[in-house]
Amino acid sequence: MGINPLVHYIVAGERAGRRPCVYFDPVWYRRRYGPFEGTALGHFMAHRRGQTVSPNALFDVGWYLAEHARGVGPNRDPFAHYLFAARVEDIDPSPEFSASAYRRQHLGRRSRHFAQIVDERRDMPLLHALMRGYQ
Repeated sequence: MGINPLVHYIVAGERAGRRPCVYFDPVWYRRRYGPFEGTALGHFMAHRRGQTVSPNALFDVGWYLAEHARGVGPNRDPFAHYLFAARVEDIDPSPEFSASAYRRQHLGRRSRHFAQIVDERRDMPLLHALMRGYQ
């Protein structure tokens, strides 16, 4: 279409209920945190370091901070911490989603060299579940 994908998302994509990436759900986000000016993505980006907003319903920011506050630290994005840490171990994003149980049911065991060959959409339980739900 000859337009920057981010600009297209801002102009038309969010209004159509599309996601800019698999783990950000703008429809859920607006229902949870709205009303606010601008896009849900813009609001999330502006407030994520305040540690009070989640990008989707399966990530419970308050619960995650209670479990991993030392690792996250102050003025950091808890979901970014989760994405980094969950690449190499099964970390639960909320009490309602067990990464290890999801892995056993849908993904199988990790290989010994898992950290070197990880494909987030295929190998991370939360992202895999979100991708399945979005499709």
